[in-house]
Amino acid sequence: MMTYGLALGSLLAGILLKKFLASTDRPLSAINTYIIWLALPAVIFSTLPDMQFSTKLLLPLLTPWLLIALSFLVIYPLASRLHWSVEIKIAVTLMIGLGNTAFFGVPLVKLLLGAGAVPAAIIYDQLGSFIILSVVATAAVAVYSGDGKRPSVKSILWKVVRFPPFISLLLALLLPSTEALAGMLPLLSLLGNTILPLAMLMVGLQFSIQVEPAYKWPVFTVIAGKLLVTPLIVIAVGMFFTSNPQVFNATLIQSAMPPMVTPAILLIGAGLAPRFVATTLGLATLCAFVTVPLWIMHWGFF
Repeated sequence: MMTYGLALGSLLAGILLKKFLASTDRPLSAINTYIIWLALPAVIFSTLPDMQFSTKLLLPLLTPWLLIALSFLVIYPLASRLHWSVEIKIAVTLMIGLGNTAFFGVPLVKLLLGAGAVPAAIIYDQLGSFIILSVVATAAVAVYSGDGKRPSVKSILWKVVRFPPFISLLLALLLPSTEALAGMLPLLSLLGNTILPLAMLMVGLQFSIQVEPAYKWPVFTVIAGKLLVTPLIVIAVGMFFTSNPQVFNATLIQSAMPPMVTPAILLIGAGLAPRFVATTLGLATLCAFVTVPLWIMHWGFF
């Protein structure tokens, strides 16, 4: 409860702070930089070196790729049949296909399941969500933004290999165990614990609740698809794919996360339904405070 209280309080603080700021660009940029360069690498270094690779990690590795594929194969055609605009179609597809697995999911897994479940959450995020963001989401936004620019393979690969958490993942895998960083573990733990409140503060700073009539069904589709349908898919797949409780629970929590913040920022920056994206991101994040604990209570294997 303290975890949810802290996260919800940070979200509300961001909403309140937004009213007193002329622009939220600088604080959003500062928080994003801190999390990417310090806090998330700290979590990776403090947990990943102890990870033992096995087939049980295939579930968190493959799940995000399955979900983004289903989003493009099912959600995008459905949106086309409903005659939604191109901007709404790509926004809905990306927001259902990608969850807030780094800023919200990883710290939540650590707090709810313990450090032992974090490697599975990181595999889901860094080898799934992040690469999908870097390749699929970036390319999709470039294609549908209409600015004529197309990302090259070289630029996409360069973006991946220079991303601080991804570099941290590679370096952490070279360490024999977290004992190699024993003197730094308290500091790494302290830095890692700041991700969740700061991530919720970021969402609050972008929060909007003005749902236009034309956006009502697309907003509902994102919330239902991301918070209800995708966890059901993971439950159906996971119950046959793994018998490891920690791996299953970590994958379930990651799949139940609200839409990822970064593609929302990309969509808004490209002018692809910015008001819809901001509204949906805020509402879905609020709803996740209810749906995530319900999934764990009724389907998590403890």
